[in-house]
Order: sequence, then structure tokens, then C-alpha cells
Amino acid sequence: MCEMAFWYFEYANFNSTGTRPMGITLWAATFTAVKKTISRLLLLVVSMGYGVVLPTLGGITSRVAALGLIYFVASEALELVENLRNINDFSGKTRLFLVLPVAILDATFIIWIFSSLSRTLEKLQLRRSMAKLELYRKFTNSLAVSVLISIAWIGYEGNTVGETPTVVICTTGPLQGKAKLKFLAQKKN
Repeated sequence: MCEMAFWYFEYANFNSTGTRPMGITLWAATFTAVKKTISRLLLLVVSMGYGVVLPTLGGITSRVAALGLIYFVASEALELVENLRNINDFSGKTRLFLVLPVAILDATFIIWIFSSLSRTLEKLQLRRSMAKLELYRKFTNSLAVSVLISIAWIGYEGNTVGETPTVVICTTGPLQGKAKLKFLAQKKN
């Protein structure tokens, strides 16, 4: 909720002044990076069976914390550059330098989450904890569907690159004065 409030004030200020307020944008980007990091860490810890199969994470806690810290730094850098600067100001290599670490870390989280879920399901099956096993199976299926939807969305976004959603006010015809959303292809230089 705090994140959305900061983004609202950032966009409201941007709309009224035409410039992005540095402080509000910094806080909004930080809240976004914190939210993304915490959500991934919570998924990982739950997938490991913390509190269900494992009473503690033991020696793996430092690796989980390190991955979270690295993800936060990479995500924060990407959010700040995307929102404080015009991403088109950077070359393809610079954009790749910012996006690639976040993508690799996301893939690392996904692999670690699903391998942890597999081990947790095995432990629950060996212990014959059927209620918990069923709950974790549903959790695994939900995550798998989410990953598949994300991959489909990435494919869709990849196919519509170069199209920008634009609100157009109709000046003639039955829709005169009404706004509609159009996807206009950008001119390639």
C-alpha cells in the first residue's frame, strides 16, 4: 500500500510538473524492490518447508539472505535507472547489464524454489503427512501455473515490442470526444 501511494504521488507530480520528483521516485522504486525481494524470499523459505518440515533453515540461512541481498541491489538499480532516467538514453549493452542480473536471479529463485518444493514433498510423503502433502501439492501447482503464465506474458510482450499503448481522443465519427486505447507502432531509426 505504501508503494502504491508513493507511485501515485510520483505520477501525480510528474503529470503536473512534467518532471519526475527525485525523492518520491527513489522511495517508490525502493519500496518496489523491497516488495519483490521479500516476496521471492518468502516463497523460497516456504518452499523449503520452514515451519512445516524444518524447524530452522540451519546453515542455509546465510545463502538465502545473500541471494536476497544481491537480488535487492540488482532490482533496486534496475528500478532506479528505469524510473529516474530515460531507459532509451542507454545503449543496448547498458540495458542488458541492468536487466540480465535480475533475470538470472529470478531464474535462480525459480529453480531453487521448485527444487526445494520437490524435496519438501518427498519429506512429507515419507512422513505420511497427507494434509500437509496435499497443501504443498496445490502450492506447487499454483506456482507452476504462475510461472507458465509469466512465460506466456513474456512471449506476448516479445511479439508486441515496438508497439506503444497510446490514448487517442477521437475527433470525428460516433466516438467524437471519446478516448480509446490504440497500439501505435514506433518508427525504427
